[in-house]
Amino acid sequence: MNKRFSLKALALAVSAAFLFSANANAQATNNGNVTLNLDLRNVVDFVVNTASTTLVFDTYGKYNAGVTKQEADQFVISSNNPYKVEVKASAANFVGTGANTQTIPVSDVNVKIYNTIDGGTQSAVDLSSSNQVLSTGATAVLNRSYSIEYFAKGGNNFLVKADIYTTTLTYTATQL
Repeated sequence: MNKRFSLKALALAVSAAFLFSANANAQATNNGNVTLNLDLRNVVDFVVNTASTTLVFDTYGKYNAGVTKQEADQFVISSNNPYKVEVKASAANFVGTGANTQTIPVSDVNVKIYNTIDGGTQSAVDLSSSNQVLSTGATAVLNRSYSIEYFAKGGNNFLVKADIYTTTLTYTATQL
């Protein structure tokens, strides 16, 4: 009987210990709500990969028919909204270096996007000192590379002193 009592006492002690430990570990709980916001700002990023382009006139055929040069991946645009791409020259004319005062009209050079699909309507434009739209309605994107084709028309306006004639082009991406 002692063993029975002992086993019953042991079982009762184990049950009590289990209940006690279960109650000792029980914790009160409560909850609360937190508002999480995503603050999305309008962002347009423009990175120039090739900062200088030269069109070389070194044969009669080039002076007569013009010169084309393609710059693959000239710049990269990222935008969280649809956008347009524009180009403008810093002045109405290319200017010679040093004492050379001769000029060539920037409008004798045509610019267009090539080999780039941006979801927009693309146009070839003659350079100007005012913004010219190369693409409008381009879709939102991260890191879209733009390849640009330049075409200097040649002809009489290029019959000037041999020199390097320069202008600065500004490309702009503007969200719509």
